[in-house]
Amino acid sequence: MRVGYFLAGYVMCHLDAFVLGGVPLPWVGLCVAMLACATGRLMPFHGLTLAFLVMTTLLTLATLVGEPGMVPGSYVALRLVNLAGFFMVVNFVTLQARSEFGAAQIEAAIVRIGVVCAVLALGVFLLHRFELGDLPRNRLGTAGLEQPIAFTFEIGDLSQRALGSFREPSFLAMALVLPLAIAVKKRQWISSAAIATAIYFTYSMGVLIGLMLSLAVTACFCLRPSHYPRYVAAAGLAVITLAILASGPSDNPFLMRLQHMASLDLIDTSRGYVYANLGLLQESFFLGGGLGHFEFALARELNLDLPVSTLNLFLAILAAGGVASLALLLPWFIRPNLLVSGYRRDLSVRESLLLLLPLNAFAVLYLTTFEELHIWHATALGLCLGRICQIRWGHNPQRQVSPNWAGLIGKPDQGRPTG
Repeated sequence: MRVGYFLAGYVMCHLDAFVLGGVPLPWVGLCVAMLACATGRLMPFHGLTLAFLVMTTLLTLATLVGEPGMVPGSYVALRLVNLAGFFMVVNFVTLQARSEFGAAQIEAAIVRIGVVCAVLALGVFLLHRFELGDLPRNRLGTAGLEQPIAFTFEIGDLSQRALGSFREPSFLAMALVLPLAIAVKKRQWISSAAIATAIYFTYSMGVLIGLMLSLAVTACFCLRPSHYPRYVAAAGLAVITLAILASGPSDNPFLMRLQHMASLDLIDTSRGYVYANLGLLQESFFLGGGLGHFEFALARELNLDLPVSTLNLFLAILAAGGVASLALLLPWFIRPNLLVSGYRRDLSVRESLLLLLPLNAFAVLYLTTFEELHIWHATALGLCLGRICQIRWGHNPQRQVSPNWAGLIGKPDQGRPTG
């Protein structure tokens, strides 16, 4: 029952282009998922839990002592809700995925949702291409104006991009990363093809680069030493092929954008306004300026009324909570790689790669495109940690208990083993 409510909230998070009663449906979906995920038990990864709680506390304290009146309370409240929702989803999915049945149930639903989302996106893409209409979008776009359905870059007009029920093509691509990895892992090739096609037609460079870099990093943690020569040869061939393709004339949107990006300095890119104003971080580098402080300071510097996104989660956390907060966030990206690498004997290379691929792709996307933690990442992380729990259960049943909040602060854990 609770898994069903969680999945209902998960589905609503895909309706990014719509509002209900003035409230964006993704926020409604996150709240529904949080209610479904509310539990008194903790996943058996106390180090990660403590790091997240301390980070959230530091961010809150930095916000309370920051410049008064600069950041609206509603803005801060939404960021704190997002942080709480991320942790609750990771915790819940991990607890559910400790059993093979629970993991299979969630994975099957995510693939189905991903296929529906991909087919809808491709259908809307065709509607846009042949000028046959659009979905009844009723939410403002990310720039605070009417949602665009045609997108133009420096290289020319790329008006036809898969968008689906999202406000931005990159949002759609990010939502489909986890379903694609699960579908490939389960060898569901038709579903994989549908999802991959939708990702391709988003023409999202961030997601493409994220997947490529993620595959390279993930392979380092998952491959056996005997596989290294083949991996190096394949990686070298891929780099050479890409360089050859990107060096000549092409009408492929990905290659055209890659050629254009390679010719720019950081300041000249679409993120240049952030890089040009990094000096605003000097005063808050160590202790942080509080949630939203850097975004509103950046807007003030650019003479804008709305907060400006940093398009970088790690930079946003550094600006809000200082170096300590960023250091406490990093284990959530590093630890899963170390865990999967440590259990390589119990996991096939294929499963290891596809467990970590979406996680490392999200890490790259947080560096290039997104400044807030997402439910897609939380679900992928929970499935990965749940799989680690399945392995540990087989090795040492006493470690697979259902820890409660008291266990986090050192009291005896009264939880009972669950499969």
